[in-house]
Order: sequence, then C-alpha cells, then structure tokens
Amino acid sequence: MPLEKILDKSRLKPLLGDYRVGKAFDCLLDPEIMRRRQLGRMMIALDLETAKKRIPVGDYFISRKIDGEFTCLVYRGNKRTAEALTVNPGGTVRASAPFHREAAELLQAAGVKSALIGGELYVNRPDGKRPWVHDVVRVARKPEDQAAVDSLGFGIFNIYDLDGVDLSMRYAEAIEKARAIFGDEGRVHSVETVTGDELAIFKQYARWVDGEGAEGVVIRGDRAGVFKIKPRHTLDLAVVGFKVYFPDGGELNLLAVHLPLKKKQPPFLHALLELDPYHLEEDSLLIGDFNRGIPFEDSETKTFEHTHLFQQLLRQGWIDAWRARNPDKREYSWFSTRLKNGYCYDHALFSPRLNQRVENVYYDHGVREAGLSDHSLLKVEIGE
Repeated sequence: MPLEKILDKSRLKPLLGDYRVGKAFDCLLDPEIMRRRQLGRMMIALDLETAKKRIPVGDYFISRKIDGEFTCLVYRGNKRTAEALTVNPGGTVRASAPFHREAAELLQAAGVKSALIGGELYVNRPDGKRPWVHDVVRVARKPEDQAAVDSLGFGIFNIYDLDGVDLSMRYAEAIEKARAIFGDEGRVHSVETVTGDELAIFKQYARWVDGEGAEGVVIRGDRAGVFKIKPRHTLDLAVVGFKVYFPDGGELNLLAVHLPLKKKQPPFLHALLELDPYHLEEDSLLIGDFNRGIPFEDSETKTFEHTHLFQQLLRQGWIDAWRARNPDKREYSWFSTRLKNGYCYDHALFSPRLNQRVENVYYDHGVREAGLSDHSLLKVEIGE
C-alpha cells in the first residue's frame, strides 16, 4: 500500500523547509496505524530498586535508553519510490525531515516494501552531550532553523512488522534485521544492545547510567515483556514519570512535575499535552510545582505566562483536584519575598477515574511559614 493511501499529506502543516507535522486523527487514513502507534504502552517503567525485585530470572536483550520521544516509523516503498513518516502515541505525525528520508533510503536499499518500527526520536546535540527529552520536544515542535531539523535522529530498538511479518515479540530476529539494515551510525540507527541474564541487566545499568550518564536501559525478555529502568531521582529533569505498583495489584501512573520559569516552560507543557491519551483513561496523577496557574484564580495579579497551555491540560480532561473542590477559594502556596503577593504554583491534576477516589486535598502552609521551604506542601489523600 503506497504511503499516499495511508497519509493525507495535504493535512500536514509545513514547519521549516520540507519538514511537516500534523495530527493522526486528521491526516492518517489507516486505522491500524492509529492503533499500533500505542505499542509504546507495552513498555513498563521501573526504578532500579523496584526492577531488582520484579525482574525474573531469564535471558534478556539489554539496550541503552535514549532520552527522547517514543515514536513509530511507518515506511512504504518499492524500486521507484520510498517514503517514511513517524507517529507518536499522542498522535503527532511528522514527515519529510532528513531522518525520514534516510530511513526510507536504507529500507529501500534493503528491498523492504513495508515496515513498522519502534524507536526513540531524539536530538543529536551539537555539543556532543547526551540528549534530553526537552531537546526533542523543542526542536521537533518548533525548529529554529534547518540545522535544528537536521539534528533530529531516530534510535531503533524494535521492528514490529517487516513486509507483513510480525516481529514484535521475535526480539532476536528484529534486532538482527535492524542492525543489518540501519547499522549503528547515522541519523537512523540501531540502538546499542547486548544480551545477558538478569544480573547482566544491572551491570549494564551501572556502566551506562551510573558510569556514562545514560537515561536508563530498556530490557526485553520472551517471558518478562518490555521494561525501561531509570533512576528514581533525576534532578535536572522537569517531568519524571513512574509506574507505581500497590500490594493489592493496583497501579498508578505518577508524573512528578517541577517546571522551570516563564519562557523555558513551553517545551515541558507541550510534552505534558502530548502524553499518551491512556493516562487520562487510567489512574494517573500529575503533581508538583508547575510554576504556573490561572490569573486571578491562582494569583493576585495577571502575571502568568503561557496560561493557555495550562488551560489546555484542563480541557484535555485533567482535573485540578483542589480547585474542583474549592472553586471560589483563593489559597497560595508561594509568596514573593519582595512584593509579598501570593501565587498558587503547586497543583495536583488527576485523571477523571482517579479523581473519584480523592478523599482530601489541601495545602499545608506550616513548612513554608516555618522557613523549611519557600513552598507550602500540597497533600492529597486517595482512597481505595
């Protein structure tokens, strides 16, 4: 099936040069791709200590985790033409960047006619340092120049489908084909992967994460499934997400938020806006210091920037638990030491399902008033 049969290119918005973006519901014509873009949900996030308790004995493929945006690459080609696009779980479609063309050329040279490939969209930083997710959010959404578009790379960790053959759970074969087609260099490449048992996982973690500063490791096992293991505390990240498991079998998608100030905020707010929609369907919580609110509701003055992005989160369906229960009340979690005016920077945004279990939510101003922190505590109590 040619790419024009699955993509309406006229609905893509030009951003810079040939590079274009759009929304899956608006421009993708194949519902199967809409469904399979969610394959990233198969990957469960764990911190190191939880992984040591949960990862069973067995043999694994262990890959270096690249800090970027999980993305599926869709390819269609023949001897005459070859094209590729990418679509992330949030439904953002991207096309016609240099890495798209490189992927299409390599697949065409290998004689491939169709492919669905999972990987990480990231930025090759000019300073040679490791990429961060906010780099790709900024560049992929609003590139400043052609050099920024040229810096986008795609690290492949799995081939889900190759010419109609399902390789999604045939890890050894998928990794071998990825290495043969893409190699380990260039804008599009197979990610560094080794094999080993459960003990080897933690040796590679120590080498790559502790020793070399990588974001984490991705592991795949025939019986265990797919996991990503990351540090629990990453101080220079603004949004850190974890899957929390409870003894009764319940699960919570927890995203701890600490956003920078003013002009540096949009990439992180856009990243939250592009979260996989399943977060709103499950038990999920965004909580922390957003450094953001709504003027005259969360502040005494009209001083917030990018308010519309915060409001878009609420329109998506996230519920500000404290505001929903105190619609007419004004309470501030931080005060300017110079002007003495207050702001409510700290928020707990619940998915609708989890919001039904909130038993109490309130600000504890004692720690701020005692000088232990410049912010008040935001406490939430969640029932069964």
